[in-house]
Amino acid sequence: MAESDNQFRTLWAEVKNYFTLNIDYAKFTLAEKLTVLLTAASVCAVAFLLIAIMMFFVSMALVRWIAEATGMVGAYFIMTGFYLLLLALVIVLRKQLIVNPISRFITKLFFK
Repeated sequence: MAESDNQFRTLWAEVKNYFTLNIDYAKFTLAEKLTVLLTAASVCAVAFLLIAIMMFFVSMALVRWIAEATGMVGAYFIMTGFYLLLLALVIVLRKQLIVNPISRFITKLFFK
């Protein structure tokens, strides 16, 4: 009886150790995946900010260039029309440009 009690306690200790190790592994895996996800989000945010600043300066240069032919007001309206057209294009193609790449990245990150 004492030997089976000892075997049961050993088995129980091994089962508890197994689940503890699996929980620790899941925590480490989650931490790794969240680190990759937050790093990618940070890089995207910095890239977006830099691209926005660059587009501002390029737009101002284009406005000056177009203004020589149309005047300042006309040049600003042309740039506004260009950005409205670009916005419409992004809205129409949002699934291909935004949703699908993000979902592929998240799926790859968490399921591979």
